[in-house]
Amino acid sequence: ARVLAPYRELLAEAVRVTGGPRNEAEDRFLVETFRDTVRRLEESEAALRRRADELELLAGVLTRGSSAGVVITEPGGTVRAANPEALDLVPALAVGAPLPLPLTAAPRARLGGRVVEVRRLPLLAASGEAQGEVLFLSDRTGVEALERALAEREQMAGLGELAAGMAHELRNALATVRGYLRLLPGAHAEESARFVAAINDEAEGVAQLLDRFLRFAQPHELRREPLDLAALVEEAARKVRAAFPAVDVRVEAASAVAAGDALALGVVVENLLRNAAEAAGRGGLVTVRVDGLPEVVRVVVEDDGPGVPADLRERLFLPFVSSKPSGGLGLALARRFARLHGGDVEFEPREGGGARFAVWLPRQGVA
Repeated sequence: ARVLAPYRELLAEAVRVTGGPRNEAEDRFLVETFRDTVRRLEESEAALRRRADELELLAGVLTRGSSAGVVITEPGGTVRAANPEALDLVPALAVGAPLPLPLTAAPRARLGGRVVEVRRLPLLAASGEAQGEVLFLSDRTGVEALERALAEREQMAGLGELAAGMAHELRNALATVRGYLRLLPGAHAEESARFVAAINDEAEGVAQLLDRFLRFAQPHELRREPLDLAALVEEAARKVRAAFPAVDVRVEAASAVAAGDALALGVVVENLLRNAAEAAGRGGLVTVRVDGLPEVVRVVVEDDGPGVPADLRERLFLPFVSSKPSGGLGLALARRFARLHGGDVEFEPREGGGARFAVWLPRQGVA
């Protein structure tokens, strides 16, 4: 009766304005129109009640059947329902009150010393109209603490790898110095002076290397400049010849320029040459060449040693993976430095035995 009252008033007003119904057909038309309108209103009201019941049922199921915190909000952000887990996790939550500000936008909120992860899903009517949101809350405080601990552990592991890398490079430098020292007793004055100068250069290089390794965790510290890789390869080959006088180290390099850090790329090439010389052994042959391609520069190092065992090839560039009792960091460091330059180091089996390693570097940044 209350629903029909406005329509009775409307009918009375229509009758008054028109001077009363003129005929029975008009009366029937008005009555049928109002009946149809009332029917549609009743259907809409019933649909709204069903929707409300469904929402209440959904709220009950979600809030009682989940171990996570669940919050259901109305379109304006008012909290319609929340399960005990949500209320325990966020004490500021209250049914009928606005959603606490930290939960309104951020996927992760900090509330009272807790870290709360928020996942939200829209609550839509059958028509697609927004009816609010369902928020799933989870306590990430312990997880975040664990993530921090793991990050610190990884950082410490990285520092350990870094320290091992420094030791590896120091051993290489000492091998070069020992090589020159072995040559000094039988050298004439001019050669002695050259060997002493080379030893001094090696000591200076070690000092620079140690300084760079201390800042190695920051890749942007690389000093990029146009480099003639042929000259860089010749210098690395000179050091390796001194350390491995019984190995024939040959260089086939035309001038090729790439942008990079001279010290870091020197480590890349020298490590590959040292690995090749160790693999080739006494009387072996190591060949290094530089190929200048349109977009990249390649440095290819080959040896005629026994090659790399098949079971090591997939893990060859991991730290401490090596067929030698000592070592195992040279290739890992070489790849790491190459990748810092936007390049890479790749291994290829060599027909007839031996191994081939190719370093490729982008020409980007070279004028």
